[in-house]
Amino acid sequence: MANNKNQNVSGAPAEGILVGVIGAPHGIRGMVRVESLSDFPSRFSPGSIMWAKPQGRKLEVESSAPYNAVLLVKFVGIDDRNAAELLRSARLEIKPEQVAPLPEGQYYHFQIAGLVVYEKDKRLGVVREVLTNGAHDLYVVDTDSGEEIMIPALKSVVKKIDLTSGRMEVELPAGLI
Repeated sequence: MANNKNQNVSGAPAEGILVGVIGAPHGIRGMVRVESLSDFPSRFSPGSIMWAKPQGRKLEVESSAPYNAVLLVKFVGIDDRNAAELLRSARLEIKPEQVAPLPEGQYYHFQIAGLVVYEKDKRLGVVREVLTNGAHDLYVVDTDSGEEIMIPALKSVVKKIDLTSGRMEVELPAGLI
């Protein structure tokens, strides 16, 4: 997906997937504390590529190790505390094509947002965002009539998701709309 309108000059995705946030430097050799937001421990393996936003700087992981509730990460070319300090508070993002594949029937939130929702071939609207709560996700849909509805991400409600066509088919419970 090398589409120039989706990337800036550094090759960073305009709409990247957030995988971590850089905290304070650790030591004097360029290591930083990173809060990992990824479910995949290999995300911060040596050689992994990501972008620091808002800088748009491409970073390659040189090494990483767990440290208390965070990771200590050393990036290639970040060799002292001053360089590490410049990355403080940066969001670490990857390109959508870098995400790990999920099992059949599971989706990333960024894959769901933007799907057009239909019930019995009647277009309802577009998924704006996915909310996570304790029981199940909720799909926030901006309806074509200008209202907002929240559709529970349950197999009894969401009948089909087709990422290729950008379509979600639902069977809404009585009283939801």
